[in-house]
Amino acid sequence: MIRMFTCALSFLLANGLSAPAPAIGNGKKAPRETKPSSVLAADYTRYPVPRDLLDSFRADGHVVLRGLASHIEREGYEPAKALSGGAAPAGKTVIVNHLISATDDRIRRLICSPRLSAVAADLLGVPAVRLFSAMRLTKAAKRGETGIHLDAWRWPFEPHRALTLWLPLTEVSKSMGTLRFVSGSYLDHLVREQYATLRREYLQATYGNLLSNPVKKLMVGDATAHHGLTVHSAAPNHSSRDRVALALSYYAEGTLVSAGEEHKGRIERYFPGVKPGEAAVGPDTPLVFDARPGGRDEEWVFEQAQSE
Repeated sequence: MIRMFTCALSFLLANGLSAPAPAIGNGKKAPRETKPSSVLAADYTRYPVPRDLLDSFRADGHVVLRGLASHIEREGYEPAKALSGGAAPAGKTVIVNHLISATDDRIRRLICSPRLSAVAADLLGVPAVRLFSAMRLTKAAKRGETGIHLDAWRWPFEPHRALTLWLPLTEVSKSMGTLRFVSGSYLDHLVREQYATLRREYLQATYGNLLSNPVKKLMVGDATAHHGLTVHSAAPNHSSRDRVALALSYYAEGTLVSAGEEHKGRIERYFPGVKPGEAAVGPDTPLVFDARPGGRDEEWVFEQAQSE
């Protein structure tokens, strides 16, 4: 239950509030994100997503967001980079460190930022989102390509209203292995309906030649966003420096837990006591943005994008 408090406390401490623990649907007790008088009391600011970027995301399933992270979020970059790493598993090119249970206040303010989660909600066209994971991804110098894949493969919930924000913690040039996407792939019927059973070999054969790299360079504070069903990969890091980035994955409030044996272990881990087809609410998936009537972020100006 520790992780749930990570994001809740970053808001509550900033507003001098405490969190009650109501019952959730499966009868278990889980801390609830209360409604502060204003989540903006911690001097977060809104990032207005221009209409052309909203349209681009809906058409392509990915978009570049220049200057997304403000000074508040960037305060968490150095402590996030400084956390001990480890070695990449055999056959893998990236070291993954999970930050959602980090205790450093600066990292909490980064991963729980309403500025970032509001952008996720805007791109998805929903009023409220939950944070599923916060991962520091380190690709060491001279390491190879990250294979073609779907983020939805590791998500135990329906991924049609979910995305990942990818924020470089250092300046990233094309030679360091920026992300490559297949534009519009998240709209393909086969991907949307059979994503869980598609194999990497199929994606490579079908989409490999369509991968493109729209980003030549990302500065500190920039980000990319991609839909959970967008086919993508990352090029090798040919440079002499490590490529370090933060990946934050969000999904719409009201999303349902997936069916299928392949998700059984992750369902038990992230949504204990919740059955397939029920709302994906768990102790490790805090509600980080809520602009619904009566929600804690109702005062934020929310521009509802058209549904898919």
